Amino acid sequence: MKVLFIINPYSGHLNPEKAVKIVEKITRFIREDIRFSFVTPAFHVISSRNDLPQIVEKVISENVQRVIICGGDGTVNSFLPFIRQYGIETGILPAGSGNGFAHALNIPDNFKRALEIALTQKTIYVDLLEVNKFIGVNVSGCGLDGLIAHKFNKLRRRGFFPYIYLTISCLFKFNPFNAKVIIDGRKAFEGSALIIAICNGNEYGNGFKISPASPLDDGIFTVVVIPYPSIKNAITSINAIAGKELFRIKGTHIFEGVSCEIETTYPFWHIDGEPHIFHSPVKVGIIKNALPFVCNIT
Repeated sequence: MKVLFIINPYSGHLNPEKAVKIVEKITRFIREDIRFSFVTPAFHVISSRNDLPQIVEKVISENVQRVIICGGDGTVNSFLPFIRQYGIETGILPAGSGNGFAHALNIPDNFKRALEIALTQKTIYVDLLEVNKFIGVNVSGCGLDGLIAHKFNKLRRRGFFPYIYLTISCLFKFNPFNAKVIIDGRKAFEGSALIIAICNGNEYGNGFKISPASPLDDGIFTVVVIPYPSIKNAITSINAIAGKELFRIKGTHIFEGVSCEIETTYPFWHIDGEPHIFHSPVKVGIIKNALPFVCNIT
């Protein structure tokens, strides 16, 4: 099986020097383990956002049967149109700051175990979120998470601790925003919110769950509306955040549907952690069973 590894050297904690070591590590791992004698690896280390034509040419000319992306949710998101157009099986080696989508596929952060899964497990066809005609595969939303995405995208240093520091600093300065949420043609919510999250997966990353259960292939999405924590609900909210279950914050509303329209003047959004500016109304839909991703089926 011809496998193309696409490595983003600027994802998470990676850099160009580490990317070279990852290529060496993968090559050695495949060569030394007889279980992977059927694998013929090829590599592409991303040098710019204009690399896609080179990657497409390599996939077609070398008859690549599976692509494995080494990066985070943002890297995966950038390749969604390519995966959708060519329908190629895609695995993930988590190397981002949060890796929420990889976790939704039950892929661990352990490099060797993730590589085994990417090479041997079968695919499932996951749904796609469509937000104002932009596509995403994990979690999108507006509010505090949208603001954090915009600020985090500008940081030189990525990872868990910068993310937590940024989240706390933004939380104390954040003003709740007003919104109306219409799901499948009916008003589901109207009021002030801290976060409105549209979930295909269930996790932002780093284990922080925003939705209690969001299968990637069920044909629906979950809308989670989180209020700004009041002093009265401070303890339960702190417990929810400490337990990495944000949907347990007191007063949270949870809905499901296949179409959604959000009316709000708040402009800061994200799709899979990538920042976007949208103006009201924002329309969300779902594309069922759109992409073949390798899943750790247990």
